Parts: sequence; C-alpha cells; structure tokens
Amino acid sequence: MLNRRQFLVAASALPGLLSGQDSRQSFRAGTCLGGQTGEAFWNNCQNAANAGFHNVESSGAGLRLVDVYSGRSQELKEQLSKLNLNLVGYAQYSPMSDPLARKQLIDLHLTIARVLQPVGTQYITQLVSLPPKEGVSAAQLPASMTADEKKNLLANLNEVGKALRSETPFQIGFHAETAEAAAGLINLIMQGTDPKYFGLIADVGHMTAGGLDALSVCRKYRSRIIAVHLRDWDPNIKYERNGQQITGRFVPLGQGVIDLPKIVGFLRETNFSGFINAEGGGLTPSLSYMVKTLDMRV
Repeated sequence: MLNRRQFLVAASALPGLLSGQDSRQSFRAGTCLGGQTGEAFWNNCQNAANAGFHNVESSGAGLRLVDVYSGRSQELKEQLSKLNLNLVGYAQYSPMSDPLARKQLIDLHLTIARVLQPVGTQYITQLVSLPPKEGVSAAQLPASMTADEKKNLLANLNEVGKALRSETPFQIGFHAETAEAAAGLINLIMQGTDPKYFGLIADVGHMTAGGLDALSVCRKYRSRIIAVHLRDWDPNIKYERNGQQITGRFVPLGQGVIDLPKIVGFLRETNFSGFINAEGGGLTPSLSYMVKTLDMRV
C-alpha cells in the first residue's frame, strides 16, 4: 500500500503519463528504420513495434514512402496506427548542389510535407547526394567540393527550407554522413543557412567517425537541432569489405567510444524538445540500452 507521499508523487505524474509526456523527458525517443521494399519496410515496422518502440523515422535509402503513398496518406496513417507507431521523421537524399534542380527540389519537399503531414510526420532529415567526379571516390566527394558547388548547395538548402517552412509546419535539417562530417559540411551548412528555415539532424555516430567531438557539435548548434541519431562507434575494429581492410565500425549502443549518457544528459539539461532516435545495433538491444542506461521513455 502506498503511503501519502508516494500516492501524491504518483498522482502528480499521472496527467503527464496520460498525455504522453514525462517530466523527466522533454524529447520524444524512437528508432530509425527502412526497407528496400514495401514488405521489408512493414516487417521492420512490425519488429520495431514488437520491441516496444512507438516513434520511428524512415531511412533515406530503399522504399520511398512518399512515392508509394501519394494520394493515400490516410492508408499509411491507418497502417502505422495498427502497429501503434508514429512516423515522426522522413529521411530524403537529394542533389542539393545542383543549381538547375532548385524548382524540382522545392516541389519534391513540398510534396513530402503534403503527403506526410496528415500522417503526423514533423520533420525531414536531409541527406545530400553529390554528383560523381572522374577519379574521385564517393567517400572523397564531400572534400572535393568546389567553391561554386558549396555556394549552390547553400542556396538550394536555404530556398528549400524557406519554401517548406513558409507553406507547411515541417522542419528540415541536415544530416551529415561520415565523409561529410570529416569534410566540414556541418559547419559550412550551419553557418551558411538561415536558422529560421534550416536546422540540424545530429548523427553522433557519423560525427565521431568523421573525427568530430559529437558533444561539442551538439553544444555549438543546440538551438538548431531538430533530431539526434544515436549510434556508437569503435575506431579499433578491423574488418574486410569488398576486398579492402577497414578500421573502425558502428557498433551496438554502449559498445563503442561515444559517451552517449553525457550527450543525452546535455540534451535533458537544456530541455531539448525534439527527437532522439536509435540507429543500428539491433532494435531490442537499442531499446534496452535507451531505457536501462539512458533512462528514456520510448
């Protein structure tokens, strides 16, 4: 039986629990998932629901939900609802350095918002696809960008963000992958875009793999962060890929060198009200780490 003090503490938390809020957690926590086909995507959604997740962000690779469910937003919403899932974010690869593609880019992002706003989606994770160059590997493309390419990139990001924020409630933020983090694109884009229109999706794993201090980046651009992707990184693991010896690999949460508790602690202390999503490392292990180690409600 509860004593009077325990009863009052429990009663004070009840309204927050009923409304989906938690006084210990101003942000929403979930996971990233995707799939190359519709069947794979929905299988992954089912697995996420079975693991205990309620919020998901679709990945940038594979199935394009906006193409599949154009004109069928309600159907998508109902399928997610059956699994008790919320599609909070949507990742999109786009050729943002192409000055001739600006109108198509604006139209694409407005279409994304129009299809997914009825579903309850709130932000776009913007990934950048750079055009190939002769003699330059895909990993070297970000570092090989010319001044004109950077200028075009910033102009397109600003115009897409302005159109999206002017016509819809959607937020949009840049997600750097490892080579882009190493090439300095986070600073370039944060300093060259308007904070009113463009933010940051802070993938702490890619930042670390790219040689950055993820916590320092989060501190520097805290006001711009829309969502955080939780990954972990071990720089010492060696393995073979396509006949090449690789050093450094993403690992399950808590098994690498990233101080995830400190990063999440910083976000809590600053009342971060965006989204924190696990990515990689397995759904059940990720949820367990988030709940037991990071004290999250997912």
